[in-house]
Formats: sequence, structure tokens, C-alpha cells
Amino acid sequence: MTSTSYPPVSIPSPQLSVGDSVSLAAVQASHKISESLEKTDHPVALDRFLGEAFVDRYASWHCVWQIKPRGLKFFHLVLLAHVVHMEAPTYTPLKDNCYWYITTIFDAIVAEFGVDPPTTPEDTRRESRYLFDPDKPGRWRGLKITTSNPNEISTIVSKYKDAHTLQISRV
Repeated sequence: MTSTSYPPVSIPSPQLSVGDSVSLAAVQASHKISESLEKTDHPVALDRFLGEAFVDRYASWHCVWQIKPRGLKFFHLVLLAHVVHMEAPTYTPLKDNCYWYITTIFDAIVAEFGVDPPTTPEDTRRESRYLFDPDKPGRWRGLKITTSNPNEISTIVSKYKDAHTLQISRV
């Protein structure tokens, strides 16, 4: 499959506090060191969507991000999840992990599809069920361990578009 050149998507670089910048830099440096020293295989990434039944378990963490993407179909979500998984089919403790996986999917959805604001009473009720603090995702035990990389999101969106074109051509 040949790759088509798409214009890069534009997502803002996250604004981080000094403490978050320091913890991210430490995690990234530790990841590079561990990758150079580690000779064992990483576990296969068990990326999956667990659904609303598991949301209540994490509601108190204030990290349940609810979005209303424009035109996103289930097919698109599954294909995008597959593309992101193929970027990191094995987990590493400090970089490619479940925090990275879901952050990358959400940011790619926002970049590719855009998000509509809540407009209906149902949207308001749904969003009021779970409080969301945008500073909470990407943290492990309070330390910021992952954040979006705009270049990486742009690459993933391009790969998603290639995969989408290929799948549609097979229909």
C-alpha cells in the first residue's frame, strides 16, 4: 500500500505546568534509558473498549472525557483504534501504554472529525453524570506520564486516512 500525502492536522500543543513538564521529561528520559537496557519482550498491548459498565469505576477520578464527534461512525472508531494499536502493538511501561493509547485515539478523533458542543438536554444530562477535569487524563498516581504529540497525531490521522481509503476501496 502506498501512502498518500495529507496535509498535517492541527492540534494545539498542550499547555503544561512546570511540574507536569518535569514529570513528562523524566518519564521520557527513563523510557529511553529502559529501552536501551531492556532486552526482554514487551507485553502485547491489550487495547480494548470496555463500555459504559466500566465508567462508574473511574468516575471519581474525573477522567471520563465525553465528546460528540462530528460524523464518527462505529466503523471509523474501530479502524482508528486499529491504526493506533498498530503504532504500538506492544506496551512499554513509560511510553506506549493504555494512557497513551486512549489519549491518542481521543486526540485523533478531535483532529479528524471535530467535536460538537453539547446542545440537547440529553447531552447535558449525560455530561453532568461524570465530572471531567482536563488535567486528569494521562496521569499515573498523580504524575503526568503522557500527553499528545501534535506530530504523532498528524501521522496517525494520515495513516488512518490511508487505511480508510483502502477499506472503502474493498467494498
